[in-house]
Amino acid sequence: MAQFHYCGTWVDSADLVEALLDGERIEILCAPGISDTPELVSFNSWSAKLEEHLRKNPQAFLRGPFTRSRVGFLHYDEGPFAGKYVADISHGGPVLGFSVASSFERNDRFDLGPGTLWYQPRYLDLEAGEWKPPSQELKAAYKSLVQRARSRLLRHKLPDGVTIEIGREALDLFKAGKAHVRWMGIDYDSDPP
Repeated sequence: MAQFHYCGTWVDSADLVEALLDGERIEILCAPGISDTPELVSFNSWSAKLEEHLRKNPQAFLRGPFTRSRVGFLHYDEGPFAGKYVADISHGGPVLGFSVASSFERNDRFDLGPGTLWYQPRYLDLEAGEWKPPSQELKAAYKSLVQRARSRLLRHKLPDGVTIEIGREALDLFKAGKAHVRWMGIDYDSDPP
């Protein structure tokens, strides 16, 4: 499974989403998480409504010319979620997975967590009923979108030498000692100026 991680604030994520949606007929599909109906909401630009969806559930899908069919849903037949649905990235599509970098303020400092762009190692073709590997078209779109994302991010070396991709606002907060970064399960603090 290919994965690209970045760190940023909501401002950085809005900038990154605008880059991802610019020019390649890409849409963001938002799911409410577990829901009563198997529905996704589609966006082709950053908006207050998209931000509202992503604040409720930061996981989304990117659909584009590489997508052949709808995203599949799993239906819970029993248990506490009986009768409910959840979108499944490995059923249908194929689509790219996207999660927005988390950032929130606590005690006058920002907690900055990673966001991710990825694709699954295989997909269930809903029409053929067969598992298939990612197409060359999907892999090319992923590579192009990672390049677009990187055009809006900066590379920064953390105190232990790990290099991350980070948004401009997040990096400014980190360098000013007003934020800490959670990266691959490790918290990094910068020294206040």
